[in-house]
Amino acid sequence: MGKKEKHETENKKIEKTTTAVSIGEYNSQETEEIQEEPSGIKTNNTLASLDAILREVQSSQRNWPQQALSAILSRWKQMPRGGWPKVTRYYCDKFQTEISETLFKKTAKEILRNQAGNPTEVRNFNLKDGRKRLKVLDDTFKTCSLKDIAFKGRVKDNFTNVWKELATKKIEDVHPTRKISSLKTDLKLINTLN
Repeated sequence: MGKKEKHETENKKIEKTTTAVSIGEYNSQETEEIQEEPSGIKTNNTLASLDAILREVQSSQRNWPQQALSAILSRWKQMPRGGWPKVTRYYCDKFQTEISETLFKKTAKEILRNQAGNPTEVRNFNLKDGRKRLKVLDDTFKTCSLKDIAFKGRVKDNFTNVWKELATKKIEDVHPTRKISSLKTDLKLINTLN
C-alpha cells in the first residue's frame, strides 16, 4: 500500500467518522482511531463527537460556556481528555474573542451549582433528585413492610429472651462459641436483627 493510497484511506475514515457523529450513530465495537487534522492536532472519535456537540450548542456569547459544558456532561458525565483546549479554541473561533483556558473553565463551571446556589461537583451535576428519593423510599418500604410482621415479632421476643438469659449468666459459666458456617445461618433472621 503506497503513501497516496494510505492517505486516501485515512481521509475516507475521517469522513465516515464525521458523518456518523453528525448523524448521531455510534458503533461501540469501533476502536478509537487517531487521525491527523489539517492543523496538525491529533483527534479521535471522542473529540470528533465533542466537535459535533459544540456545533449544536446555540446560545449567546455570555451563556455559551455553561450550555456547552452542560451538553458535554449530559453526554459523557465528564470532560473528555483534551476537551478543555478544544472547547476553548472553538469558543474563541466562534465568537472572535481571546480568552484563557482557565478563565473559560471558571465561566463554564458556574453551571455546576445546586438549587441552593452552592458549588457542586461534576459527578453530582446530572444526579436526579427523584432517582435518589425513590431509592430511599424503596429501602423504607422494605424495612417497614407488613409482610413479615409476625416473623419480626417472633424474632424480637426470642432476642429479648436470649438477652435476659445471657444477662443472668456469669462470664465463667459460658462456653466458647463454635464457628458457624455461612450455609447454616438464617440470613432473613440476621437482616431482621439489623
